[in-house]
Amino acid sequence: MPTSGHIPHWSRWEKSATTFGPTGRVVATMILLATLLPAISYGNIVFVLTFPVAAAVVLNAIWAKGWVVPDEPDLPPLPIDEPPHPAEPLTPAMRAWRIATWTLGLGALLLFAYGPVPAKAAVLAVAAVAFPWWFFRGFLDR
Repeated sequence: MPTSGHIPHWSRWEKSATTFGPTGRVVATMILLATLLPAISYGNIVFVLTFPVAAAVVLNAIWAKGWVVPDEPDLPPLPIDEPPHPAEPLTPAMRAWRIATWTLGLGALLLFAYGPVPAKAAVLAVAAVAFPWWFFRGFLDR
């Protein structure tokens, strides 16, 4: 445990590797609270009723304490052990998959914007299943 120099510590008011600094936290809080005004003015009662629960979760994450490890200016940077990995080459099948998913997504967006009500309901139903699957597979499965 370090006893002198730059001592690591928990802080809400300093920027860390996993948290914003004070400016970022205040801006994020203001953006979150700014979403409430349009919802009230447009009469979105569901958003107004669920906002306190969602805001409590999000504000808890925004204002969480972070482990701050101050820089030691007189020490050289740590060496990088791993060589950088070259980007995976894009195969024709991967390129075709990307084109197909973008085309499907843009088509669904246009159908939702300009299509009839049953088509909009179908797009929302598919998106309600596809988005969580994409999110968990793409971001939380790493």
